Amino acid sequence: MPGEEEVNFERVTKVYREESGKKTLVNLEADFYDKLAAYVAFGPVPQKAEPTPGDQAPHSKAPPPTKEPERMRVVRSEDTKRIAVAPTLKDHVLVHVLEDIPPFAGIDTTYRLKREDVVTLPKTIAQILVDRGKARIVQVAGPPA
Repeated sequence: MPGEEEVNFERVTKVYREESGKKTLVNLEADFYDKLAAYVAFGPVPQKAEPTPGDQAPHSKAPPPTKEPERMRVVRSEDTKRIAVAPTLKDHVLVHVLEDIPPFAGIDTTYRLKREDVVTLPKTIAQILVDRGKARIVQVAGPPA
């Protein structure tokens, strides 16, 4: 159709920038995403350059064979989802909170900790709180040896 732009990296980048800069969506042709899927699956069609007389050595018989570039593989989002692994207790420590701490986001939850709370936290978060003087690690006696 006349007026339609080719779907390529530059076009996708242009659409992204336009939508990022405004609060409205960019009008796209109805088959834009079909064209985009085809572009991502097979990549751009390489164009062969016409050789000029000065490009080849005077006594060469044939140009060296060119290796075709490896194509990108289309991967579905379902194939890339990570399986959630339950944290183990060895990844956590028992912490005594020394003062009220404003709510903060962790990897899987928002923490709301108050003075005198005793909680089990991931080691990385616990270490940050200890380093800042907001909590202390509680030493738990292990089983008798």
